[in-house]
Amino acid sequence: MDLNGKIALITGAGGKRGIGRATALQFACCGADVALTDVHREPEDLPSDEVESGWRGIESVAEEVEKEGRRALTITCDMTRREQVPAMID
Repeated sequence: MDLNGKIALITGAGGKRGIGRATALQFACCGADVALTDVHREPEDLPSDEVESGWRGIESVAEEVEKEGRRALTITCDMTRREQVPAMID
């Protein structure tokens, strides 16, 4: 699939083993730039393997996307908080 020139918005993209990360990387491999969103998580709320590996949520995913030669924008947003969604879109 050719997604060159397209931009994908991926929510819930910060988990190391999550579907959001996998989706973002697949879109990047297909040529899309991505905007990555996730909630802010404190270190004590992270799985131990993420803490041990130095995983930084959407920032780490953005680095992986950029290694594929695509652009990545990170946006902290809790999609369950209605007031945060307009700011994410802006």
